[in-house]
Amino acid sequence: MANNRRHENERNPFKVVLYILIVLMLLGCIGFLYYRNKERKAAYLEEIEEMASYETEYIRTERMTETETEKQTEKKQTEKKQAETKAAADAKNADADSESESESESESKNISAGDQKDLEPESETEVLTESESETGSEAETESESETASQEEMESESETESELKAGKSAQGRLSSIKIVVLNASGREGAAGMWKNELEKDGYKNISAGSYSHKEEGTTIYTKNAALGEDLKSIFPNSNVYEDGIAEVRAEIEFADTVKNALTADAYIVVGKNNTEIF
Repeated sequence: MANNRRHENERNPFKVVLYILIVLMLLGCIGFLYYRNKERKAAYLEEIEEMASYETEYIRTERMTETETEKQTEKKQTEKKQAETKAAADAKNADADSESESESESESKNISAGDQKDLEPESETEVLTESESETGSEAETESESETASQEEMESESETESELKAGKSAQGRLSSIKIVVLNASGREGAAGMWKNELEKDGYKNISAGSYSHKEEGTTIYTKNAALGEDLKSIFPNSNVYEDGIAEVRAEIEFADTVKNALTADAYIVVGKNNTEIF
């Protein structure tokens, strides 16, 4: 019995070493699984970012800003019309002057020397009438030119004010932060609506995915005017001022979406707003 106990005591250190090895192996397995899980999570995030970038794969050619070009075209047309009107008025006055001169020359030739004394009062009257007509035509020409210049100045001032208003409106829209979330089940829907909003002047827009699917489109914003503007772009949509915190919590991988927590408006695109594409 004593020998058996002595042998057991001698084997105990081996058991301790064995236990230590087993524990180390278990710890190594746990560390390997943790590291592997971390790598898989990083790869998954990269894949999600790549998919989010594909949201813009349906990018169409952006339309040029129409405000400035339209105003420039209108200004050119207005200047062209004014120039044509002025040219027509000048031509008309020149024809009237030439006709009056030809009439006066023909009348002076037909008057004989014997009848000249009798016709002197009439000739003076005719001269006065002709001078009055010339004065009137000159006054009309000056008034028409002044009117044309005033109209041109007014049109230029209106054009400048409209351009300034358009630029200020564009600056206001470009400062608004919007997040478009795809809840339609159709790939790329958020990217397509992002392009549509950019065509309407909104520039600070980001696209992302929603955690679940929605049938209708819902707009969440505390800015009533902004909500009405966005509702006119998204047909059959609803606008709510409450629920923004819940929407932020439902954004998938919010850390990859720009302005996910600070946007002025959140647009959850449902299935009913994907049929137009």
